[in-house]
Amino acid sequence: MNTKPIKIILLIVLLIIVCATIAVASMLKPLPARPAIGEALTTSNSAYSVEYYRSGDGPNLILLPSFSRAASDFNELASALNNAGYRTLAIQPGGIGESDWPGLNVKLDHYANAVQNVLAAEKITDDVIVIGHAFGNRIARSFASLYPQHTRALILLAAGGREATPPEVSKAIQTTLFGFSDSARRDAVQSAFFADGNTAPDYWVNGWYPIAGLAQANATATTDFANWGHGGTSPMLVLQSLQDKAAPPKAAGLQLLADHPDRVTYESIHNAGHAFLPEQPQWLLKQILAYLKTLNY
Repeated sequence: MNTKPIKIILLIVLLIIVCATIAVASMLKPLPARPAIGEALTTSNSAYSVEYYRSGDGPNLILLPSFSRAASDFNELASALNNAGYRTLAIQPGGIGESDWPGLNVKLDHYANAVQNVLAAEKITDDVIVIGHAFGNRIARSFASLYPQHTRALILLAAGGREATPPEVSKAIQTTLFGFSDSARRDAVQSAFFADGNTAPDYWVNGWYPIAGLAQANATATTDFANWGHGGTSPMLVLQSLQDKAAPPKAAGLQLLADHPDRVTYESIHNAGHAFLPEQPQWLLKQILAYLKTLNY
């Protein structure tokens, strides 16, 4: 029997498998973020590790970054809040840095519990204020729903949740995450996350973690909005960028205000998109500090 054709077929199959494996690995390869400010710490009080960055002294503010993004997105805001007399704990999402990847069978509760694990590690028993940006706003509201006794208030930046991301933005996010050229990624980031006329800084063109994003996307898809969308009973400051394509005002901040008028304070600004933090840093700081003052925090 001539086995040569069979060997050739097996070799071709093996090459296809190897090429597919390399392609998938390339697609899921992270584009590392810049270093985060503060002291890097890791919890040891739970079955999974959570990395976080502690900086400053004073009342505690918890910082939760956006989809597939790292804690260092808060560097400038954290530094400004530290200078204003607050201690910040910027939490690294699962699958980034030393925070364990939770896998794909995960719900938003996992990320909320990670916040509670950090509070336990820091021996914080008072209620805290949680600042969540974009996907981080989902975690913030989930935390407030699960742990109302530990939540003083929420501050939500670019807060989506109920409405699906517009298709053109979803396509740009896919281009950002999954192994496209540098120029295509820059164009996609610019289009999806920044207002027209605002240039994305290099640390926003980089700083993406696809495998973390896969878990986060699954957590959103498998967690009922009714379980977390209300944000517990906490007061909320909702800061809305009016050129936000991923979470447009009518489907995001204004919807929160309509749903919870007794608990939501709403402020908006032009010339900012979904990235928000690098686009309007001074306005964000001013709004946050003013709100903290109203809470005597």
